[in-house]
Amino acid sequence: MKHLLSIKLKLTSFFLIFLLVLLLSSGCQKPTEPVITDPPHVTANTMKIEYLWADFERIALGLKKSRLDSSNTFTYELHRKDENGANQMIYKGRLLNDTTITDSGGLSQEKIYRYRFLGYTDSTKILDTAVTLTAKVLSPTGHSFIWEVDTLGEPGDAGIKDLWGMDENNVWGIGGALLPTGPSEFMKWNGQTWQGVPGFTSLILNGIYGFSANQIWVVGNGNYNWGGAAFWNGTSFTEYKFDADKPEYADTIYALNAVWGSAPDDVWAGGSEGTLIHWNGSNWKKVQSPTRLRISDIWGRSSNDIYAIGFSLLGKYELLQYDGLRWKLVTETMPPASSYQLSTIWIDKSGGGVIAGSRGFMKNGNHWELMAGSDFSRMTTVRGSGMNNIFACGQYGRLLHYNGESWFRIRDFEGGPPLFSMDAIAVFDSLVIIGGKSHSGVPVWIGRRK
Repeated sequence: MKHLLSIKLKLTSFFLIFLLVLLLSSGCQKPTEPVITDPPHVTANTMKIEYLWADFERIALGLKKSRLDSSNTFTYELHRKDENGANQMIYKGRLLNDTTITDSGGLSQEKIYRYRFLGYTDSTKILDTAVTLTAKVLSPTGHSFIWEVDTLGEPGDAGIKDLWGMDENNVWGIGGALLPTGPSEFMKWNGQTWQGVPGFTSLILNGIYGFSANQIWVVGNGNYNWGGAAFWNGTSFTEYKFDADKPEYADTIYALNAVWGSAPDDVWAGGSEGTLIHWNGSNWKKVQSPTRLRISDIWGRSSNDIYAIGFSLLGKYELLQYDGLRWKLVTETMPPASSYQLSTIWIDKSGGGVIAGSRGFMKNGNHWELMAGSDFSRMTTVRGSGMNNIFACGQYGRLLHYNGESWFRIRDFEGGPPLFSMDAIAVFDSLVIIGGKSHSGVPVWIGRRK
């Protein structure tokens, strides 16, 4: 009897220990991504939810309403689940058109959130849904990159003036370099090498921006400093020369330096004498400009929120903003024009941004705040992939990186010879490409995140 009792006690102890180990191991497991199952009664999948942008506290989503909702009778719901399975309704209501929703409800860095977009009739029977979307808010990145440096072309080449890329393996540059394929003012990085792109434009190119491999705009100048633009369709260029002796361009369009667009039918270019022109999908048209300074850079976040920098070598600048109706000078949130020499700007889709030149400014809400320190001296270009990954470069190898918390000065390339300058940047999450010019050829710096 005692023997049987001893066996029972041992079995009971073993079972209790097993349960304790099981509970402890399950409690230590890292939370996994929440699983959201399809709701019942889904009869279509014509809705769409897409990621637009994120900053350190918000996630912006684009919502495309159901194609079944032609009479605008659906009720729509946007739900968010976190890694622990907690569900929260972000939006509920009718939609007359596609819309943008910004989720700012207590999001945490490093956490994964999943969004479900539903549409249903008043009977509460779900009729349509969208594929679940996963997103995160931004968190600070690192400053550590592994750098490769290459020199293209020959002494005297124009260098790389500007860069634009779809992704890390598809980056286009303009300027001038003698490549193995021959002299080229229009070149492409394919992830391994630089190649000249077959095609010809008679313009001296200064700026580039695109939307796909067969939708790329370049701008520059032709004879006698008149402006010009050219459209690359993936095979060849179509040129638009704005010579003053052409009746349609009697209102002179001077040399163009920069180009940016919110969509293929909404492209802006700026240049000398305050020139601002707009492409509507069919034609270029000059618009009224509030400055006579040289437009050195232009960037925006949407069709009704675009900025441009007017720049003068005499130490003057003017900041311009387009609100969807007209361009105007931004004076109330900036220091006096004679205080700094500013020449480059980048705007994030979240609304943040950076202006650089002799000093640096960061956009905080509707205000531009001066950043402490003198590291921004002689900066020529600023670009980023998000507010946690911004690069600014300049003369003599001056290179800065912002990781979302602090600016870091990368000193590896400073102290170069005369005429050594970093002039163009293409930034991606894990890669940055920088182009420039020097007395010995066309330098290219490629940084890969560690």
